[in-house]
Amino acid sequence: MYKIAKIKMRYGALIDYNHNLFTSVFKQDASENISMLESVNDKEFDGRVTHKIFLCGKTGSGKTSLVYKLSNIKTLTSYDTLGIQVYDVYWPVRIKETSKTILFKLSLWDCGELCLNSYNHLLPSCLEEADCILYTFSLNNKSMYDDLPKLISRIDAPDEMLKIFAATKFDTKQETVVNKNMLEDLCHVWKMPVLTFQNDIDLNSSNHIADIAPFLNRLCELLWYHDQVKGGLFPLSTVDYCFQDERVSPSPSPAVVSLKSIRNQSKSGLSLVFCSTFSFIMLAATKMTRSWALTRKLTNQMQVLTQVRHSGDGPQPIKVDIGTREVVGYGTNGEEVYVDNVHFPFPAIRFQEDKGEIATLRQKELGDWKKLTMEEKKALYRASFCLTFKELEAPSGEWKVCLAAGFWGLSFAVIIMILMKAFVYKPLPETITDEKKVLAQIHRMVKQHQNPITGVASLYDYDKNEWKPR
Repeated sequence: MYKIAKIKMRYGALIDYNHNLFTSVFKQDASENISMLESVNDKEFDGRVTHKIFLCGKTGSGKTSLVYKLSNIKTLTSYDTLGIQVYDVYWPVRIKETSKTILFKLSLWDCGELCLNSYNHLLPSCLEEADCILYTFSLNNKSMYDDLPKLISRIDAPDEMLKIFAATKFDTKQETVVNKNMLEDLCHVWKMPVLTFQNDIDLNSSNHIADIAPFLNRLCELLWYHDQVKGGLFPLSTVDYCFQDERVSPSPSPAVVSLKSIRNQSKSGLSLVFCSTFSFIMLAATKMTRSWALTRKLTNQMQVLTQVRHSGDGPQPIKVDIGTREVVGYGTNGEEVYVDNVHFPFPAIRFQEDKGEIATLRQKELGDWKKLTMEEKKALYRASFCLTFKELEAPSGEWKVCLAAGFWGLSFAVIIMILMKAFVYKPLPETITDEKKVLAQIHRMVKQHQNPITGVASLYDYDKNEWKPR
């Protein structure tokens, strides 16, 4: 089979994209429109492979449109897919190494997000014996791009399954909301290939076969490569499914474009020096801006990755430099940090690095412990742990600081209240300070029968014309 080097492959290395085999799979109907055949004569091909592909994504991500375009179904639906819809798509390819023609039968399983969240039995049915999963999202919707980590964590496919990002609504004429650099970041962080698809394909056009061919060719090449890896024909160490794709490669920077345009207009040496200086400044500014944006995005993606793809049996991203400290356990949450906690008595790493005397004691520790002195045993303990249990549970006197802070805050509030009464608040009115006016107010409230249930009027006996005894 085809030998894979330890580099990224380019699409078209395994499959011949230029060979035209479409006529054997398509037919002409009465209206002279090309359509997919429901079954194909296998005698025309050297082999046939079947793959089950599950499409998942949010409502409006273009799953059904993608399936309909590939299946040549002209009636598109604007509502969420009900239940599970299965469509079979046949696609022939020619393998470059063997020059054999292989027919791919792609069984596309489409399930609406609403039904997938409402019925628990649908997701296991879609993932059962599936060879590939397509995480679809729209290039014109930034929120779908940001919610991809949540989608992956909710629909976490097995490791042996081929996982691909399907970016729909691709437009070659204008820039989309999710640009090419963001797609590159997505591929770099998740180590998963990104396939783009142009949804505005006219099925009535005679060229629509050539429009869907790039997507199907790339998908079939990834599936063929994945089959060879599962069969043991390719070493696992050389696997890199993030193939190079010209359609998602970064566009030339504005500095390079401006340099070319200015150089064409400038002929003198002085102009060339000026152009070179200007282009260097523009290129440096562009590089710094992209580097800052990439660092910020990768940081956010890695934080989400640590939260949603956390598992105890897999390596986690190292957020701090641990030096030569040995990783000895799971710790508090699987991150390689040192924390003293009685609830988690065994930190993930040792307290001190294995350097100098500690490294010598580590080698001596591998032998007979009876040959270790008490000071050496204590040194080994202090190299692994910062505090003992007695030191952890010993009173720290922190309550004194908390009590002092509480009294300080209370004193500050009292001082503020005194200052407000002295310099801010006005004196109380006579209706509150004058006893005669207060009694007159109460007498008027009694005469008006105010609050006869629980108020002032409820305390007065109107039959005896006196206050009720308490």
